[in-house]
Amino acid sequence: MTARGPTASRSPEHVWAELLDSRRGGRIGVATDKSIGCLLGCFVAACSGTSTNQSQTPQVIPVPVRASTAGDALMAMAPAGADLVVEIDMARLRHNQVVGPVFTRLATLSDRSIGGDLPGEESVADASSGFRAVDVELFRHADTVLFCAYHVGTDRASALTILAGPEVDSLELVRTRGRPVGHLAEAGSVWVIGPRELVDRVQAVARSGGSALSDDRELLAQRARIMPAAASGASLRIAARLDFDARVALAARLGLDRVPTGVAVWGDVADDLAVVAAFRAETADGVSPLAGAAEKMRNRIAGHPWVRRHLLHFTVHTIDIRRRDGEVRAVLVIGPSRLARLMKRAAGFLDRLCGADCTAAATEQQ
Repeated sequence: MTARGPTASRSPEHVWAELLDSRRGGRIGVATDKSIGCLLGCFVAACSGTSTNQSQTPQVIPVPVRASTAGDALMAMAPAGADLVVEIDMARLRHNQVVGPVFTRLATLSDRSIGGDLPGEESVADASSGFRAVDVELFRHADTVLFCAYHVGTDRASALTILAGPEVDSLELVRTRGRPVGHLAEAGSVWVIGPRELVDRVQAVARSGGSALSDDRELLAQRARIMPAAASGASLRIAARLDFDARVALAARLGLDRVPTGVAVWGDVADDLAVVAAFRAETADGVSPLAGAAEKMRNRIAGHPWVRRHLLHFTVHTIDIRRRDGEVRAVLVIGPSRLARLMKRAAGFLDRLCGADCTAAATEQQ
């Protein structure tokens, strides 16, 4: 039977927009009775269908085959249920001929603290800054970093960071804040930093093979689909599933009318750089507004004074945004010549910041 009445013609996307408007109007956390009624009506309507076979076997989500990357082994240690997973292959970036010298220079800044905490650290140096800076020693000593966030957008939000590499044990932040998880032949020593509950879960998964992110086929499929089939690896991989609370929090933080229900990012660097991102809309009608929100964010970044001062707005404007297969795709490609110029400019900036130490470190690496 087809639902009738006010809720029948209002999609969850429209209800979402109304709730977001109510938050912008100063009624943070308080939605109108009408909005709540419509949301419940949509939920009931969606759940009111009948099935001729109540005992259908759940479909197994297919995961596209892709090349193995550095974070795969660490995902087998991370507890299941993460809403956001970020993998960075520090070793791959550090050993790259184009961006490697910049990473080496960043490592020399370790004595000049950038400030902040690792994601997963319970104290935050300055919550109003909007970000937590990663200890720059990671650029030199950590080979792989896996960041996982749980219950995003709720008062139960928490996060952990898993670090791996043969030199991770020497990091001061690991010795003072971390706990050992084990040793992997392909990854070296593995340590975890985060709240006690999550750290205990990581150690339990590592010991007994409990439910891990590597068992989450939905997340694995989302993470794999965005990676090109011919890619040999990845410097950066991101997968995120954003429920209603997370989307409201993200929209309010970024000042956007639309945010995706899912995000996947793949990036890598050789002599050039490529980054591909996919943003999933809640409904088919939401794809166009989501593309508009992505373009708005791109233009906002390009117009930022720091970006313009360093002449990066030309590169930001080359990000191609288009609708594809019910989602929004954003693609950034920086060719060899432009990437070399950008890295040379970045190296010069760091040389001015840290003096002779940066130049000596870069020369030593070469």
